[in-house]
Amino acid sequence: MPTSRKRAKKPKQEVEVKKKTANITKSKWGKAIILILALGFVLSIVAGTVLVLFQAWNA
Repeated sequence: MPTSRKRAKKPKQEVEVKKKTANITKSKWGKAIILILALGFVLSIVAGTVLVLFQAWNA
């Protein structure tokens, strides 16, 4: 019978991967994009309302 022993397995070290998330409101271009989207949303609602009122008035 062999007298040698098995080698002890070393515990594996798990590598943590941290996801880098950036806050879009912290940058100049992020603020500009949010402002453009918000203005487009508001202007589309106003234009839609004006269009519906114009059509209702002429009907």
